[in-house]
Amino acid sequence: MAIITTNDIEEERLVYLEDDKENKDVSPGSFSFHEALHTTYVLFETFNRQIVEHPAIYNDKELFEESVEIRNKMFFLYQELGRKQLVEENKEEIKETENK
Repeated sequence: MAIITTNDIEEERLVYLEDDKENKDVSPGSFSFHEALHTTYVLFETFNRQIVEHPAIYNDKELFEESVEIRNKMFFLYQELGRKQLVEENKEEIKETENK
């Protein structure tokens, strides 16, 4: 398996940014952001049910550990998207609380 560096990941991200000519609103609170949140959840659930819980996976310790690691990263991504969405939706309340 090839080693992927932080630099490789950033280069890939920059290619996506360059190819994104629409410049649509993708910030937390936008429909596009909610779409990413929802899709992440659907894929997380599907991956867990169809891969992690598959007998061919859980009967092999190495495959199971790898699949659980991937599932956990997907869950963290979902949680982080959700956190950013909630902060955006509640930023006025957060400001009021901080000013007290």
